[in-house]
Amino acid sequence: MKHLFLFLMLCMSLFSCKKDTEDIQKDLCKGIICKNGGNCVNGDCNCPPQWTGTDCSQQKTPTNLIIKKILVNKFPANDPNGGSWDLGSGADMYLVIKSGSTILYTSGYVENAVGSATFEPNFTLPDPNGVYTVSIFDYDSLDSDDFMGGVQGTVYNSTNGFPAAIDFTCGTCSVGYSITLGYTW
Repeated sequence: MKHLFLFLMLCMSLFSCKKDTEDIQKDLCKGIICKNGGNCVNGDCNCPPQWTGTDCSQQKTPTNLIIKKILVNKFPANDPNGGSWDLGSGADMYLVIKSGSTILYTSGYVENAVGSATFEPNFTLPDPNGVYTVSIFDYDSLDSDDFMGGVQGTVYNSTNGFPAAIDFTCGTCSVGYSITLGYTW
């Protein structure tokens, strides 16, 4: 009987401690608000990989910024002289991504592009905060390729919350893009 009593006391103290630990955990997280999918653990916010700070409200710069797809949705229908880019057809369009004067990526070409053209480079930019130029050209097999236009700027923004796609254009540019992005941290 004595052993049964000691066993019961031991069990009660174990369950009591567990309950006390849960209550302390709840008390430590009382009033703590973790943003952007973070959760409170022992009074501190445990943040998803793309967020940091005491309440998970500060956006982290990604380690890699991947250009998954580029939709060219604005480009001149005609060459600078008013004629078609190719003899009686749309442009045989390809794109080039540069950092300064360094060419980082050149696509294959889309034949007879009219209205829009899609490229899927799956290309990782060397610096998420870098300034890049995305240009399009008309491929010509018989003479030099024609520059159709380009946009320069930064693709990543430290306050935009990691959008799946961005518009990369300007008001006075003859070209415009919708760029689908991927991120890793």
